[in-house]
Amino acid sequence: MSTYTGTPVDPVREFIDWRYSARENYESITMYVLPNHTVSLNFTQETNTADDSYIFGLILGDTKKDSNSEISLYNTVFPNKHSMTFNKSRPNKKWGEVSQLNSFEISGSLIAADVNTRNDIIAAYKNEVIYISENEETKHVFDDDQVTLIKCSPENCSTASFLCTAVNSILYYEAPGTIPMAVHEFTRPVIDLSIDPFQPKTALVTQGKTHIHLIDQREKSAVSLKMQNLTSSIAFSPHIPFIFANGLLSGDIGIFDLRSPQAPISNIQAHDSEVTSLKWSPFRKDVIASASLDTSITLWSLPSVKKNGAEAVFVHNGHVSPISVFDWCKDVPWTIASVSEDNLLEIWTVAPSQYEQ
Repeated sequence: MSTYTGTPVDPVREFIDWRYSARENYESITMYVLPNHTVSLNFTQETNTADDSYIFGLILGDTKKDSNSEISLYNTVFPNKHSMTFNKSRPNKKWGEVSQLNSFEISGSLIAADVNTRNDIIAAYKNEVIYISENEETKHVFDDDQVTLIKCSPENCSTASFLCTAVNSILYYEAPGTIPMAVHEFTRPVIDLSIDPFQPKTALVTQGKTHIHLIDQREKSAVSLKMQNLTSSIAFSPHIPFIFANGLLSGDIGIFDLRSPQAPISNIQAHDSEVTSLKWSPFRKDVIASASLDTSITLWSLPSVKKNGAEAVFVHNGHVSPISVFDWCKDVPWTIASVSEDNLLEIWTVAPSQYEQ
């Protein structure tokens, strides 16, 4: 995986200067300097509303300098312009505020974490996996292995997840208290995995090579699919069966149909460097977001994809370091949270003027 070697800058000063010039592009935007390195970031499943405000819940997994870790719940307050009590001339002092509500301490360096549709957390550290629910924590200890990647099932109320390990195995973890079941073993590390939301016992995995693999937990099988270039990230569409996107080390994004993956339906010349993450919009079936080592997050609309490329719906340039993690808000449209390698958390809602043109 590529690493960032850019010149150090003051991310807070850069953000403040940039926000002044870009403020008309956002309905709301705020930032917060995190104290530790962020491994995972997830919006909670539901956003709370209070009078004239949205209250976003963010679950962050961080590794501290002393090699211990914590899973934390943060709240962010944004104006709710659809509220009957919203008054632009009387701004709420809490708008833009970011606060840490509580945290769960982990004795060891956090390797991976994810949050399922129940708002339960699955985290990996040392040679252990811990499942954290509202009422209890359940651990599973591996004798000679370590989990490096966790992807929770997108099924409503599911406790299941796929686990990728240091010895290149894919495991299926049905529920806390059960033993993870082997699905397939590869010869190289898996760097990304996406679960099919329409067939959640299957998933696509990439190892950074030209071939990706479709695995099936029920049959313990893997089918190789040849892509046109080295694949660094992958994401099934949550809206349209069989459709998936792959991000390339070259910076391009391809949109494919799993039933005929020989050639992309569309190709986007997206970034100048490796596409590190892809996430489909939860509310628009035609919009996908991509993050790259070039420090940007770009939103693409598939109908705008043409033979020679695509025009971006929106580009977020608020970070000065590559993006570590980002996530879409599940129920407030056009809202994203992102963290860069310099520990800067940004939460932002795109202004309607940017996507209604």
